[in-house]
Amino acid sequence: MKNPDVHLRLTMLGDVDDIALADGIPPQNKAGNPPSYRYLIAHRQGTNLNSTFTSVMEPYKGSRYVTQILLVPVTLNGEPVSEDIQAVKVVLENGRVDYIVCSIDQESTYLVDGKFEFKGFFGVYSEVDETPEYIYINDGETIGSITGKNANVQGNVVDFTRDFNLENEITISIAQQDTDVNVNDLIGQYIYVQNDNVRNASYRIEGIKSQNGDLVTLDIGSATLIRQYVDPADFTKGFVFDIVQGASVVIPLSYEGHLTLEYVSKVLAEFIEAEEVTGPMIPQLENRMEQAKHHFDKGSVDQAVKHLEDLLKSLNNEALKEHVSDRAQDKLNRSVNDVINQWKTLINN
Repeated sequence: MKNPDVHLRLTMLGDVDDIALADGIPPQNKAGNPPSYRYLIAHRQGTNLNSTFTSVMEPYKGSRYVTQILLVPVTLNGEPVSEDIQAVKVVLENGRVDYIVCSIDQESTYLVDGKFEFKGFFGVYSEVDETPEYIYINDGETIGSITGKNANVQGNVVDFTRDFNLENEITISIAQQDTDVNVNDLIGQYIYVQNDNVRNASYRIEGIKSQNGDLVTLDIGSATLIRQYVDPADFTKGFVFDIVQGASVVIPLSYEGHLTLEYVSKVLAEFIEAEEVTGPMIPQLENRMEQAKHHFDKGSVDQAVKHLEDLLKSLNNEALKEHVSDRAQDKLNRSVNDVINQWKTLINN
């Protein structure tokens, strides 16, 4: 039964001359597709136009939780830009402010709303009381205090599954500049293969089958690489594939960071409850966390940073290694370092 109180609001930013609403029928042979989708077509007219269409889709139940949506200025080397990048500011009822950024120029470092730098394809930067709380970046290197990230992994197709199979794989050769990437970070990401554009060649990486130097075999699950038979009347002629050996590939990487000590405390508590942090490791980490919070709350940010750095020493103490799981150690290292980097920007400013 449909809930009549569920809504989807579309806010378009920028001028258009006219719009049209239409019903589009999606493929009916795909399970779950509805009989039709509602489409909106926005149109501008004139001469020498240079149009960028930007919109925010806002689902909600009952009443809206968004109070304001607006475009914000973006600069490059102090000059305003608008063609290759757009940034939207979304203000929520609870006071949180989200900046959503998308850029087709991934080589330049932009300044968004005079607040933070951005270099990449897509990013989200959230503030509460003008203090950064959360960041996310996809296919990018820099957002706010987080910088120096690998935007993507590039390479070429070496081999792939060439028959009907429920378990398919692609072997790639990773480019030299990306060989330091942890291949396990590729799980859950998508590989995009350059092809003839007859069909999309994008596949979710379900796992890593093997690695031998720069050769990595990716598990893409049940997604077939077969497009069709060469000759439907003669199966012995084999298949036409959606990808070919030697084709270039790119795997965009994503990164998110929670920049508050409250988040780190929550993560630590969850690992303690799951018994992934145990024994004498617990009081050491909790005490360091409390000391960091105490100094930060009274304005001694440099001392707060020192206690978090001491926390990392305890976390990575070889003598206590048996009291922390690899998963907990990795997650806490990254989360604490995110907070340290953010607090250091406060000291420098």
